[in-house]
Amino acid sequence: MATNYLNKNLKDKETVDIVDKKGSVIGQATRSQVYKQGLLHPTVNIVVINKKGEIFIQQRSEKKILPLYWDISASEHIKSGEGYESAAIRGLDEELSITSPVKLLRSKHIQRNEYITKEICLIEYELVELYGTVYDGKIKINPLEVSEGKFIAMNSLKELIERDKIKFSPWGFDEINYLLNNPNIISELINQT
Repeated sequence: MATNYLNKNLKDKETVDIVDKKGSVIGQATRSQVYKQGLLHPTVNIVVINKKGEIFIQQRSEKKILPLYWDISASEHIKSGEGYESAAIRGLDEELSITSPVKLLRSKHIQRNEYITKEICLIEYELVELYGTVYDGKIKINPLEVSEGKFIAMNSLKELIERDKIKFSPWGFDEINYLLNNPNIISELINQT
């Protein structure tokens, strides 16, 4: 079994808050401790939707966990003391060079995933909020974070994932399923702009 809990590109010096299931901070740990021990920590997922209702998906950088998997528009670990909405705005800017207001689409929920390969063993245990924004402007991806990106219809994306035509992150697929099961969320987001 793999004993290295971080790939060589992940910074271990970053400290994140450890939270309970309600989101109250109960401690802090480095990212490697969080992954090794499966400690619950806050994260944020963000979807960028264009006026046609298509979602922007990104292919993860080769330097990230699940390299070259497709993923939702952006995801961020929340820095110690940072709020969910602030992290969502920061994530859009850092990964996609988008400055845009965000709206909460899904309240706190838990996502848990394990990744075990020859090089890495990590437990992702996250308290997540999902945010969204409508954006039709230019997207400039950060090559350290993102390999490439594109807009795609939600139903087409679900079909590609279910038929194993693309590899997609499990947390991203969870959010896609949530949005497909609640189609009014996307239409309300578009109509508010």
